[in-house]
Amino acid sequence: MQAPLPRLLILLLLASLLAGCGFHLRNSKALESHAPLYVAGLPRYDTLREALQDTLTASQIVVVPSKEMAKSIMKIRDQGERQQIITVDSRGKATEYMLIRTVGVSLVAPDGNELVPEHIVSVRRTWIEVGKTGLAGSREARELRHRMLRELSMSILRTLDYALR
Repeated sequence: MQAPLPRLLILLLLASLLAGCGFHLRNSKALESHAPLYVAGLPRYDTLREALQDTLTASQIVVVPSKEMAKSIMKIRDQGERQQIITVDSRGKATEYMLIRTVGVSLVAPDGNELVPEHIVSVRRTWIEVGKTGLAGSREARELRHRMLRELSMSILRTLDYALR
């Protein structure tokens, strides 16, 4: 049995309205006005650099390969990743860790004028190691670190965007 034409049109209209609906923070394009950006302080093939460039590109912010082409320079001071033990089992073996990835981020003009002073941005995740051995445990840890880098890159953009308002 076919749905009547008016009901089908209403469903199509509702579907198109939902597809076009999007939540945007007010004035969230502050960083975009300082593009194109050059990312300094990270090696060329660094995983954090790749995640940050992907996030910038997804946010429609142009990333250029040299300082000369940039309107602003994003300086990243990678403080690396550290691990803290959270839980120890009855045998004294660590079973739960806190992974912390931290960077310092600032934005400067090509002439060296500071647009945003350095802010410390970090991401924290817990990692439970009980019963995870071999390939499964290392794969899960690798995926967790990958998700942390994506979240860290988004936090960097939010931090700079907020500081520029």
